Amino acid sequence: MALLPAFTTEDGERCARRTADVRRLRPHLGPAYDGGERVSEPWWNRVYLGSCERMDAIPDASVHCIVTSPPYYGLRAYLPDNSPNKAKEIGLEPTLAEFIERLCCVFDECRRVLRDDGTMFVNMGDSYATRGTRMGNRHGNLGDESRDDIHRSGYRPCPPKFKEKDLMLVPYRLALALQERGWWVRDNIVWAKPNPMPSSVTDRCTSSHEAIFMLSKSARYFSDMDAVREPYKETESYKYAKQDTGKRIGGRQPGGTYEVEAQVISPNPLGANLRNVWTIATEAYSDAHFATFPREIPARCIRIGTSEAGCCAECGAPRRRVVDVEYVKSPVHGLGSVVGRHYETGANNFDGAGMPPVNKRTTTVGFEPSCEHAAESVPCIVLDPFMGSGTVAEVAESLGRRWVGYELNEEYHALIAERTRQAGLFAGGAG
Repeated sequence: MALLPAFTTEDGERCARRTADVRRLRPHLGPAYDGGERVSEPWWNRVYLGSCERMDAIPDASVHCIVTSPPYYGLRAYLPDNSPNKAKEIGLEPTLAEFIERLCCVFDECRRVLRDDGTMFVNMGDSYATRGTRMGNRHGNLGDESRDDIHRSGYRPCPPKFKEKDLMLVPYRLALALQERGWWVRDNIVWAKPNPMPSSVTDRCTSSHEAIFMLSKSARYFSDMDAVREPYKETESYKYAKQDTGKRIGGRQPGGTYEVEAQVISPNPLGANLRNVWTIATEAYSDAHFATFPREIPARCIRIGTSEAGCCAECGAPRRRVVDVEYVKSPVHGLGSVVGRHYETGANNFDGAGMPPVNKRTTTVGFEPSCEHAAESVPCIVLDPFMGSGTVAEVAESLGRRWVGYELNEEYHALIAERTRQAGLFAGGAG
């Protein structure tokens, strides 16, 4: 079976009509609008009631980073049947092909509002092909085909082109579809859950991970990996040469020498580059009706995709981290030598363990503009098109970033306002 879902004629007609409607040209040079009503500036630090398939309130190329977790396919109805926005709800489409197309239309709109140097992080859980409609927990053991552990509402046949109990590979179909529409898929991050939802299945492993895709609009973009470095593991210390401290720690050795203390100089005092398997426990939030996005996930994504020093108030270009790189002495080449990038001593470039004997020490010394303007710095802007209970907005506020989002369920708007207000009290507000 092809990895991308095949379209039937009926699927294609439905999706073509929806795509044509969503892609109508809309000017964004005048005032922003929310549901047809004029919105006074600023347009950020607010959640808009409506579908993210048309984010008219957000100007072109104005958002630095997008962090979101769309509804998962066929697992839960987030709106009551009498909601005026019920027809706009995403996740309960008759076929997976329609679901993927609707999400692609949303991310086409995200591409419009994202800066050319911006990044997007999309968390998407997988689903199993089953009979009936799954109405499970949004971030729990999603798509479990055992019918006694997830509440169902209604009944419908197994999705077309799938066998019952098939893992539908939804995240990867979405990633390939976005790739076809011009996105760069830069990373496939594995969210490993140490506390997954219990499962009653007996013929496969319990699901305990989800995919988070990092995407960009071009091959070059802003990212600050120094903001999310992790501690070096003790087993990695052998990779780095030891430097003599000059302190004697032993008596006279054969040959008239003394044993001296050595210290391991790591390449970056902030730690190692963050790996793409994130072990993060799920979080419960008492005021939400489902298990919410754990705050550590958007915190990492926002730190990677936005500058903690903000951006240019005139053009929005993010401030770049400035680092000082130093090549320190290495006993592999003699204590009096300094090993540079090109191994200037002429000695063997690798030590006994097969690792280069270079000690490159990197230290952050500040931030600088990435543009030529002399404007002041303002906070970067983070978008969540599927705002839900407002976890991304809360984290963005707590990190001193501006935020904006869309949410169909009006009940969540007051909750989002309260969460961001509390976060702003500790962060001093993003203004």
